[in-house]
Amino acid sequence: MDTARDFRNLLAIFILGLALSAVCLAFTPLWQVPDEPQHYQLARLVADLGRWPTLSDVWGARQLERDVYASLVRHRFWEIRAHRTPPPSLWADTAPDVLLPPIAASPGYYMLAAGALRLVGSAGVDAQLRVLRGLSVLLGLAELLLVFGLARAVFPREPHLQAATLCFVAFLPMRAYMTAGANSDTLAALLGGAALCAMAAWVDRALTPARGLALGLLVAASLLTKRTTLFLVPTGALFLLLNRRASATAGQRRAAWALGAGIAALGAGALVAAWALARPPLAATGQAWPYPGASPDGLLGIRAEWLAHVFSAEAWTPTALVGYARALGIAFASFWGAFGWLTVRLGIGWYAALAGLTGTALAGLVRALHRARQRLPRAQALVAGAALLAVLQIVGAAIAQGIPQQGRYLLPAIGPIACCLVAGWAYWLPASARRRLPLLVGGALLLLNAVAWGIYIWPAFHGPA
Repeated sequence: MDTARDFRNLLAIFILGLALSAVCLAFTPLWQVPDEPQHYQLARLVADLGRWPTLSDVWGARQLERDVYASLVRHRFWEIRAHRTPPPSLWADTAPDVLLPPIAASPGYYMLAAGALRLVGSAGVDAQLRVLRGLSVLLGLAELLLVFGLARAVFPREPHLQAATLCFVAFLPMRAYMTAGANSDTLAALLGGAALCAMAAWVDRALTPARGLALGLLVAASLLTKRTTLFLVPTGALFLLLNRRASATAGQRRAAWALGAGIAALGAGALVAAWALARPPLAATGQAWPYPGASPDGLLGIRAEWLAHVFSAEAWTPTALVGYARALGIAFASFWGAFGWLTVRLGIGWYAALAGLTGTALAGLVRALHRARQRLPRAQALVAGAALLAVLQIVGAAIAQGIPQQGRYLLPAIGPIACCLVAGWAYWLPASARRRLPLLVGGALLLLNAVAWGIYIWPAFHGPA
């Protein structure tokens, strides 16, 4: 971007994106962003204990339990989320995976959040939760900078596609909603975006040991924040393959590339292994494990039986296939916007329109690739592969676990997904109109936000009791 006008337009996108997150923060009742009670409690335990908590620490945190329960009652958590009266205590008559702190989760976000909580000292639960929400807003703003860096690497001579990509990410309703809540998704999206931005920027450059180490550490940090970033591992392999070809063209010695690739793999693996070895045993011998769908011993919370289920006959029955189709519909809807604890959804007509727009973008992308009849630039091949791998991860997780996956699990890949969609939409526009693509994308998504809040979210959260 070279002109003052371009800079002003980009600044306006950043300001509007920040304002949209701030609106979501201000008007979403406390605890009504998915998993906020769990995220807050684990961050608070880490802050109070100064170490990673065990199951005994969870059962012993009676004052924390009382404080959180009082705040949930005060803010009508059960009435808004489930249209029911509060239970007699925090964990009574409520599914344990809804309100127990997720001690089997990856540690990255909770270490950062615990530091933020220590800064506010003895402030009440409500104030502490608002601090964590503010942290998410700042992480979301930083992510937009990385998305723009990614878009510049992918579309170096097409500023309208750069701006349209940034508009899509900044104004996507579900992303704006998640950046206004206390959750690990925001940090996972930031670190995943950093890894992808670095890969796109370096895919055509020599892979030095320093770059290899940086990439390895970024991938490891992402994995240690949320396992929804696992797609970065095969994306990293794709990067190494593409970069090896670029290095051969540039005349880099094969041994130098191998050294950089080895350091990248070592940096990623060593950091994850270090956490696996350093984490204390989560449950004592014979202690009942109350978390369904999680394992006290699995690496990054992955269970061996999930992987085995993919190869079982039960996973491929007609009934199971119908369930997977339904799961994909849930993931699609909750990528664009399913608010609260996925209980506040848009009307079916809106999802049908969004499906049509998504299909139009994908058709345009395929047609553009077919008509080009030339090798795709490496940065574009990388983001296309990353977007595909992230979607396949969602599909694979639904098959392995037997439960639908939420669309917000795609947020670590939001940059590549946005690049693919805007490139597909651009194909259908005449060359003279493509400069208006940022306005079209941004305007449509801001309208969708207005519809979501005016017709669906506000009545659900602030309508008659």
